Amino acid sequence: MLSGLGTVFGVSEEATFGTAAGAVHNSLEAEEGFESIQATRELIEPSMLDGISPDKSQISKGRIRCDGSLEFPLRYDGGWMIFLAHLCGKAIATAGVGPYTHTLDLGAAPDMADKGLTLFLKRAGMVASGTSTTWVYHGQKPTSIEINIPENGLATLSVDLFGKKNAFGAHSAATYPTGSWMKTPSNSNTPTALFSWGGTAYVVRSAKIRIEQGYQIRWDPVDDAMLQPGMNAQRKITASIVAEALDTATASGGKFHDDFTSKTVRAAVITLDGPTAANESFLCQLGDCLITQPVDPHPQSGDVMLSNIELTAYRDGATSAGQIVLTNGSSAAYATS
Repeated sequence: MLSGLGTVFGVSEEATFGTAAGAVHNSLEAEEGFESIQATRELIEPSMLDGISPDKSQISKGRIRCDGSLEFPLRYDGGWMIFLAHLCGKAIATAGVGPYTHTLDLGAAPDMADKGLTLFLKRAGMVASGTSTTWVYHGQKPTSIEINIPENGLATLSVDLFGKKNAFGAHSAATYPTGSWMKTPSNSNTPTALFSWGGTAYVVRSAKIRIEQGYQIRWDPVDDAMLQPGMNAQRKITASIVAEALDTATASGGKFHDDFTSKTVRAAVITLDGPTAANESFLCQLGDCLITQPVDPHPQSGDVMLSNIELTAYRDGATSAGQIVLTNGSSAAYATS
């Protein structure tokens, strides 16, 4: 009997879209229910009038594609940054020496949009044997990513993907990241505030960052597999914050509402710090943000009143809409195994 225990998940960068990478470059830890990648093929079924039901000779194969989603917890190792880089079509800039900073410009013009991702999913778990035990999905493109930082627990990343085709193949031995978990509460001796707005730190319960990129899916009429897709929409970068709503206009509840009604643009910064000795951190800086939806606080039982704040990041002329910076001890933009 097959078991989900022992499932292995890996991802690699393709040199050319749709041409499967030969080996796993990043192995990431997976929780129960973490993936829903599915290969589908269309059937061409003309509505003929020659019988009460269609004849099998009238049915033919159509296009094939692979779609789904992944969700997994995050460490300060950068293997998961590969999904962000491919969502934005932008290479990550690495600087420094122990610690290293890996910076992704969220609003820059793409410079690697012709590449794809190969996913390796060893679904047979602990009883798998032989070489053809892994589902290999080629030409995968992320269309949206959400980073969720909860009030108490591990940060997670969820990504929606579509892609070209699938096959079966061998799986490289998994080498998992060893960095600290991205989590709340922080293990830092002097943690930075999770959220700041216009340079002022506020007490927030949780934070989410969402990046979306539209694509035009392209097909060649003589082939059943998709061609390299093209970005066809402006990138949308949003964040949502659950903040404690205090009782004065200068505190968080009134401040967010005032900035919403006045359409005030401010910088939003979301930060997570790892253990002090490890020199690990995550930072999302959105330079020009508008509050697009503040939910005014409402009493609920005897709890502190909370406001749900929706933010949208914009560029200011040539200034980018924002960036994500991951600091760790690896010199590689995405940790490799």
